[in-house]
Parts: sequence; structure tokens; C-alpha cells
Amino acid sequence: MDIKNETVWITGAGRGLGRELALTFGRQGYNLLLTDICKNILECPYNMASLEDLEKTREMVLAQRSDINVVIKECDVRNYLDIEEMLIQSLEELDNIDILINNAGIVGPGGKESHLLDGEEWNVVIDINLNGPWKCSKAIIPLMMRNNKGVILNIGSIAGTIAFGSFSSYIASKHGLIGLTKALAVDYAKYNIRVNCISPTSMKDEERLDSQMLNGVAEMYGTNLMTYMRTSSQNHLTNELINASDVANTCLWLSSEYASQITGINIPVDAGYTVK
Repeated sequence: MDIKNETVWITGAGRGLGRELALTFGRQGYNLLLTDICKNILECPYNMASLEDLEKTREMVLAQRSDINVVIKECDVRNYLDIEEMLIQSLEELDNIDILINNAGIVGPGGKESHLLDGEEWNVVIDINLNGPWKCSKAIIPLMMRNNKGVILNIGSIAGTIAFGSFSSYIASKHGLIGLTKALAVDYAKYNIRVNCISPTSMKDEERLDSQMLNGVAEMYGTNLMTYMRTSSQNHLTNELINASDVANTCLWLSSEYASQITGINIPVDAGYTVK
């Protein structure tokens, strides 16, 4: 399979969907810049990916294909100076960055009504899920403008188009991300930069991906993983949860020439949840 001669920057690549995105794009011959915060966040009720997780993602990618360049960096998407410094270092190892996938995100703190959240609990979700994609896009767009091409994909959620109880900060952040997607698409179309959003429903936690988010949501709701999976499945027309690969393959298509005239949209990967 040919090398694509393009580089994809994936945030939140240490595990879960981020790892699946790395594996999917790596298999297709893309060079990769994989970043993650690699430390826990005080307000978040579940553990973040570690540097060891990010290194494992890199190893798994290279195990399936060794002829691509895979660079890993620690990066906090809340910190613009951190992003800028990381990009300067990374571009010494990579020729370019052609595609940005804003995947880094958290679902909690949640599990309680909005008036019970304190300011820090609210802010941390908005800062990572909404401000993070804006900051990463802000940092890379000038390079894409100079190249007169680029693709930005934002990983949203069905929570960006509907609402459910006890996760107001998450819902607000994902609604905002769809708006940001549309605004960026309008602003940068003249530079041949396409911007789209992909909105998954609940994804299975997969051992090979070291996924933990669904279990974290179940705990915030005060239930166990199996019960939450069963309840969530009933929301879907297929009566199944989706896999991370369903989302990654959608991203792969949106990054390709087959989607060259698609920009400014939100694509639900939701097993029919939002049509019910």
C-alpha cells in the first residue's frame, strides 16, 4: 500500500478512539503526529491516558506498518503556548501537517444537575472539549493557509444535537463544537481548508484500545458498565453500541479526495439514535 505523503495530527491519541484513529490512518500510509496530555486532570473523575499509553499507541501503529513516520508528544490542548511549542518541535521531525483531528475530550465531571456543578467542574469540560479544538485549529491553520489546503475534523457527540440529563457542560461543549465547525468552514474555505464534525453515540470500551470512557460514564450515573451498555443499546435502531472503528473509518473518508466537496457539516455516527 502506498505511503500517502501526508501527516495527520491526532489529539487524545493515547487510547480509545484516538488510538483507533492512529491505527486506521497509519494502516493507510499516513504519517502521524500523536499527542495526549499524559497526566491526570484533578477535576476529571477517571484517569487520563499516560505517556506509556501514548507510546503503546505508537508501537501498535508501527507493528502494523513500519514505513511511516510516527511522532508522539505530550500536549495539553488547554494551553496554547504548549500547543505552539509542541508544533515547532514536531515540524522539525515531520515535513508538514495536512490533517488535524481534534479528538481530545472528556465527558465528566458530570452525573449531576447543572446547579450542582462548581465553576472548575464546568470550566474544565468546556476548556478541553471546545476551547481545545479552537486552540489547536488556531495553531495549525496558518500552516494550512500557506499550503492552500488542509482538513480539520472535530470529534463531537450526539450530545451536540440532543440533550440528556446530568451532563450539561458536556452537552454545551459539543453543541458549541458543531458551531465552531461551521464557522471555521466558512472562514477558511477560500484557502481550500475543509472543516467537518463527526458525532458518535456511545462506543464500546475495547481492551485493545484501553478504552475507559464508557465505564467512566456508567460510574458517574451510579451504575455498572454492563447495565449502562444494555440501556444505551436500547437507544439505537440497531440495538448495538458502535465501535471506535466506525468513527475512524468515517474520519478516513472525510479526509480523502472522495469527500473533497464536503465541508461545514456534522455527521452522526449514532446507530440511528437521533432519528428516533
